[in-house]
Amino acid sequence: MKNILLVFFLMCLNFSFYAQFDSLQVYKIVTENKTYYGKIKKDDGREVLVNTKEIGTIYISKRLITSISPYNENLDGTSKSSEYEHPSDFKYFTSFSSRSLEKGRNLIQINLWGPELHFGLGKGFVFSFLSTWIASPFGIGIKKTYLEKNPHWKISSGLLFGTMGYWNSFKGNAGMVYLNSTYSKERFQVTANVATSFFKSGFEMEYTSLYKETIYDPNVLEDFVSEYYLNAKYQRGFEPAYYFNLSGLFKITPKFSLFIDVINSLAQVTQPKEYIEGKSLYYNDMNNYTFKSEDLEKKYRYTGIFQPGFRYLYSESSAFQLSISVLKTGDVEPIPIPQVAWIIRL
Repeated sequence: MKNILLVFFLMCLNFSFYAQFDSLQVYKIVTENKTYYGKIKKDDGREVLVNTKEIGTIYISKRLITSISPYNENLDGTSKSSEYEHPSDFKYFTSFSSRSLEKGRNLIQINLWGPELHFGLGKGFVFSFLSTWIASPFGIGIKKTYLEKNPHWKISSGLLFGTMGYWNSFKGNAGMVYLNSTYSKERFQVTANVATSFFKSGFEMEYTSLYKETIYDPNVLEDFVSEYYLNAKYQRGFEPAYYFNLSGLFKITPKFSLFIDVINSLAQVTQPKEYIEGKSLYYNDMNNYTFKSEDLEKKYRYTGIFQPGFRYLYSESSAFQLSISVLKTGDVEPIPIPQVAWIIRL
């Protein structure tokens, strides 16, 4: 009997959960005397609280209502099926979608490490500013969306430029060019992204190599090979990287969504060779040695970031999201990093 009651309770709970009106959806409410368009804020079974465009928030008795149906426009008259369904659809966690922002519809994403500001300029253009809380490093970006009138397909291209800022006397810089495409329906959207970038840290790096020198002694039949570890400094120049990202957003309920952000990169890394052959070095030379260009080699390093998470829309202009970022690079074991962000329309 307890099991039957439990199943009945869960069924009722499930029904009540899905029977709720979507507070982000505009409804057409037809009464005996008039038709209203607005967002339903509350329904207690006897009357509904509606936020209408014409006369503001009102209560309407259910005895007077003949029908309630979703209306395919927002309160401001823009199409509900357009790309402006919710501001947070503009991004996943790290990657951008191909969606744009209307002119004047600006966003701020507050991350644990710092804020992101995104400004809708109109005609598919968005300007972005990204920074840490100490304002170093920071970056700017510009993005252009194409096929804006297509309800399902969007394409966008963009540029990002960043600097290490005062942290390294503006010696470190990075840039990225990307192209992505988003396909969206009512309850999901997926995005594929390709990009190329360059990066220069500006920091002087240190590395330890095994230095081998061959010493010829005419009194010995075989040459003598001396090996010792050499710790020295070197400068890394501009290093290119290539990206391929896949992202998806899946709307489980009107307010609750699951997302996934998968970032793959292949970066060219400059570092000293593991074994260096050279001439004899005096002790003072060893202490002040700087790796030369012939001592360096270029390698490619793969980095993968897997970011599953969820997003909760707690108002028509605000959202909260939580993610676990799993980072894998080189021979380092995968590192899970919790990520939290708030998205607010300004």
